[in-house]
Amino acid sequence: MDGLKSFLIFNDLSQLEVAHFLGISKGQMSKLVSGVARLQDEQLEKLLANPFGWNTEFLTNPMWGDLERGKLVADAGGVAIQQNGKQNKIGKVQAASDEVAALRKEIDLLRAQVEELKAEKAAYWEMIKQLTAK
Repeated sequence: MDGLKSFLIFNDLSQLEVAHFLGISKGQMSKLVSGVARLQDEQLEKLLANPFGWNTEFLTNPMWGDLERGKLVADAGGVAIQQNGKQNKIGKVQAASDEVAALRKEIDLLRAQVEELKAEKAAYWEMIKQLTAK
């Protein structure tokens, strides 16, 4: 399955865990990960609808399959499709360190918003206590 390796790595899952979830053997799962076998439609639907919050983009975006098969090469300078030993640039990507810094800044802003909401919630609870005490 294209993107299945990335799916496992990103979600910190073992082949055995996903095999149990799908109701298949570890050997069959190994064949799926190596690309020898393909997920059946029902199995893919089960993974996409999983109740665990697993990120399933890797299973639906063909880019991940290309990356796993070595057809797509990404680095800080750009993204290239590798064909017949040659790389053809297809676009620029932001440097990884810049992207991580931007994400950290966004996380900090979200944390600040959460703290503001907690303070607001506490103030509302205090108002409710005062109103119900009368």
